Amino acid sequence: MSEILVEADELEASRRVLRAIERGEAKPGPDVTLAKAEIAQSEGEQERTDALLTEVVTTAEAVEDAPLALARLIEKRWFDRGTITPKEVELAAAYEVELRRSKMGPMMARAHVLALALSQDFATAHKRLDAAPDDKDWQRTRHQVLDLVTERADDITFLGRALNMSAAAHKKLPQKSVASISARLVDLGFLKRAAEITATINTTNAEDANRRLRARISLEEGSPNQALLTLSRDESDEARLLRAEAMILGENYEGAAQVCRTWVKARALRAISGFRARRLRICRRPASHIAIYLN
Repeated sequence: MSEILVEADELEASRRVLRAIERGEAKPGPDVTLAKAEIAQSEGEQERTDALLTEVVTTAEAVEDAPLALARLIEKRWFDRGTITPKEVELAAAYEVELRRSKMGPMMARAHVLALALSQDFATAHKRLDAAPDDKDWQRTRHQVLDLVTERADDITFLGRALNMSAAAHKKLPQKSVASISARLVDLGFLKRAAEITATINTTNAEDANRRLRARISLEEGSPNQALLTLSRDESDEARLLRAEAMILGENYEGAAQVCRTWVKARALRAISGFRARRLRICRRPASHIAIYLN
């Protein structure tokens, strides 16, 4: 009942249910602690949620509730971009085997794979994912693991996944994942692959971050006008920097100076002098030209 009320966002009613249960029991069971963790999670009490879930996982009497608590704890660690202990990974593996024929079996299998990724054992996680079904729940786990690979894996591991991903697979990715993957590909110099992946983004409705990514790719490909068009409605500091860079590439130094005047002069000059060494190699004089306009 408490969990149903939490899902309905009736937190106070859920707390009343738990208080009634606690008054009737000498010692509240792990199911009550699990319900408390869910309330704490809904209220944004991250440390309390972590502590309550860990309490259930480590309670010997929590035979039925411990696996669910562990799965939720692993999910929370992913959401918080936290870490996981080797013991928790081993426990997830044990529960996966123990519950493989039960209704909780698929959930624990996904939790174990996500735990492997959180521990940065990406090779094992990928082997499991490659052999897993292609249903909605496993697709979400694939995206979660890919996010961790993009954020934490070494370049070889990341490129092994990003460069070999099928067109059908990257079309299923959330836009935030597309943006982060493409941004890392751009940083590593794989512009063509980044452009292929970002082609799935609807630039009309895309978030500003995604449009800035498309602008970066246009700049790397030597298309400053396309970059300016992509950034036309974005007034963030990063967009201004990219807009000024596009103007430098197009040798519109006065326009770049006008963009930079919105910043403190010293900050603008630092930004201009740091406009990626490769850009300054293409156009040797822009920094001095813009400094004249700023003065």
